[in-house]
Amino acid sequence: MSRLRDHTPHPKIQTLENNPISPLLPYGSLILACSIVGIALIANCLERWILPRIYKRVYPALEFGKDERRRRSFAYFHVVAFVLISLLMSTAYPMMNFLAGDAVLSSPLVKGGSVTVGDNLLVSTEIYCAYYLFEMCFRTKFASYISIAHHIGLLVIAQTALSLFADPKKNHEATLEFYMCMVWGTYIYLHVLALV
Repeated sequence: MSRLRDHTPHPKIQTLENNPISPLLPYGSLILACSIVGIALIANCLERWILPRIYKRVYPALEFGKDERRRRSFAYFHVVAFVLISLLMSTAYPMMNFLAGDAVLSSPLVKGGSVTVGDNLLVSTEIYCAYYLFEMCFRTKFASYISIAHHIGLLVIAQTALSLFADPKKNHEATLEFYMCMVWGTYIYLHVLALV
């Protein structure tokens, strides 16, 4: 009976080893800043050129009307859809392979490639944080206190999980903390994506 127990598969969370996330970690703040700038540029392009051309009948009423909240919500919806669908397409496989498959952070993203699962997850986490920072700034007077608290919590937890990798010898559970953030983030991400 004990031999059977030794051969039964263990949940991934029990077999995680503490490894560095990515050699890109020192550039995390640069990735975050570039992501915020990129999202702001996408929002500006959408508001100035793309949305008025796509929604020729609806957008002029929003643009020249006095209801800024509706215009911002309309533009915000498109920014959210673009960012989250892009993240879903680029991150679904590596994240699920890390969470439930046999991938570790140092596994190549594609066979024979130099980009690792950890590289992809680091950049994706920074883009996701940039999206939340942008949302906090974009919806200034229209955000609820609960929404603001949720955004702050997500940002602090995600950035703390990444910062633990700065000294993996001191922080023996950095990979476990990041893994748990990915599990929790999957549920939040799917909820937000369902709203889009």
